[in-house]
Amino acid sequence: MSSVKRALIFGICGQDGSYLAHSLLKKGFNVCGTSRDSFIANKTNLEKLRIDKEVEIFSAQINDFRSVLCTIKDTSPDYIFHMAGQTSVGLSFSMPFESIESISISTLNILESVRFIGKNIRIFIPCSSECFGNNSQDDPADETKVLNPLSPYAVAKCSSFWLSKSYRDSYGMHISVAFLSNHESPLRGSKFVMSKLFREIKKIEEKKISRINFGDIDIIRDWGWAPDYIEAIIDIINYENPEEFIIGTGTSVTLRKIIQKAFALIGINDYQNYISSKEIEKRPNDLRTSYLNPSKALNKLNWKSKTDIDALITKLYHNLLF
Repeated sequence: MSSVKRALIFGICGQDGSYLAHSLLKKGFNVCGTSRDSFIANKTNLEKLRIDKEVEIFSAQINDFRSVLCTIKDTSPDYIFHMAGQTSVGLSFSMPFESIESISISTLNILESVRFIGKNIRIFIPCSSECFGNNSQDDPADETKVLNPLSPYAVAKCSSFWLSKSYRDSYGMHISVAFLSNHESPLRGSKFVMSKLFREIKKIEEKKISRINFGDIDIIRDWGWAPDYIEAIIDIINYENPEEFIIGTGTSVTLRKIIQKAFALIGINDYQNYISSKEIEKRPNDLRTSYLNPSKALNKLNWKSKTDIDALITKLYHNLLF
């Protein structure tokens, strides 16, 4: 019998799925993944990481139980990572049904499929720091904090957490969960604020545009580097006991501070003259302040973020993959 572990990544073509595939391949895993249609899957991220020829992609509809069940049966994985579904908080306000369906229902489909198959498969479910709602620097969220979702996206992620906990406690399944803070890289979707900032700031540097439009730039978030978080995810699923962990840097800053630092990289100190705040860019019930305590990950996994905010900004400006 082969000792090589096989990993199935639902949503392998996204930022996290692609980085996860890259890391697992380096660790000797056999890696396969899913896309809505394997024949027309957007493999750009996999190509950038030069692993597009090393992974097999299957077609799967994550909101369809039969499709998920057949995919798991056909691939016979040892590990399952659920990295698919809607990823945008902003989009979830305009498309709440899709948010719930693509996150909550897909999680239920994966968990129930594994229970139905009856095989001992390790499962990783990503949740979000958005689940905790607003919190303060004096009282940062840890794994015991009461969940207080403010967006349809966060509601869906909270549902995924409770489904995971219920299946874990009721059926003895190995289901691990991470509440991930915002994590960035050049593979991040183009509509996310960090991608927009560094794309547009290059245009300002080249004098192609004179101003960037944002929503609320005084929001406070814990921003991290995606490759760091992928290592945490692998540590979590490999941990002897399936538990939930907060994954973040432990340091939160305003978007304004990041904008200021990014403009300083191109020699502009009066950044205020190059940005605008538009109501249309703002969300109806946005999270204002997010502070996290990731000490459990340090104590149990010996994991902590290696990339501070200045290093993150430099990496994003220079479009570095690692």
